[in-house]
Amino acid sequence: MEKKENHNDPLQPQDGMSKIKERINYLLAKEQFYMDRFKFHHKIIFAFTVFFGINLVWYGIWEIISITPFIKNPIVATIIGSTILIVTGYFYENMISADFDKRKYKKRIKEE
Repeated sequence: MEKKENHNDPLQPQDGMSKIKERINYLLAKEQFYMDRFKFHHKIIFAFTVFFGINLVWYGIWEIISITPFIKNPIVATIIGSTILIVTGYFYENMISADFDKRKYKKRIKEE
């Protein structure tokens, strides 16, 4: 009697992609573990790494802005910058107030 393969078994991978997905998830979890460990044990080194990365991004943006013709005009640059600050400030304020309201609500529920 021949043994038939059960293709409906949920524990068996249906294709080669599931093994690749499992491997990717494993590597992402491992990366997160090591990043958390690095942040915990080497806080100063991590802070300098983040600081250096932010400075490199800012340097790149600065170079792009210097070659963009319409931003060279100080009035246009001021209008664009003010708009960006107002929009990001508005979103930040809404996120903070929404988070504060959630914490306040949870605290009130615990007290009752």
